[in-house]
Amino acid sequence: EMSDICRIAEEQLWNAAVLMHIYRDKKRNLYVMLDDDDDGEDDAAAEQQRLESSSSVWRPAVYALLAYQGFMIIAYGEKMLLPEMQKTQCIIDWHNLHISRKAKKIAKTGRYSLSVNRAFDQGIA
Repeated sequence: EMSDICRIAEEQLWNAAVLMHIYRDKKRNLYVMLDDDDDGEDDAAAEQQRLESSSSVWRPAVYALLAYQGFMIIAYGEKMLLPEMQKTQCIIDWHNLHISRKAKKIAKTGRYSLSVNRAFDQGIA
């Protein structure tokens, strides 16, 4: 339902207080990205137009920032992409990370490696 979709602007993705509110929100997890020229109209027609044009704000830098902050991009309806903050998936808690015995066994073979904060631009491109 559209009333469950929250608006968010790119600059808010840098705001720790906004992000903490998003992370703690147990009810809402879908967001629509606002264009820089969004006029903030709240009527139903303006909201529908905003949702339908939300894919226009997708630039590589925005997509990378959303991914960095923990959002997953999903298809919504037939022609929209929306950032989704999954509450149980896509979040790595490094301090409480569980690595299964099978994963440890595979890691010992040396065939695979895990790196953090390396070649980010190549991974997103």
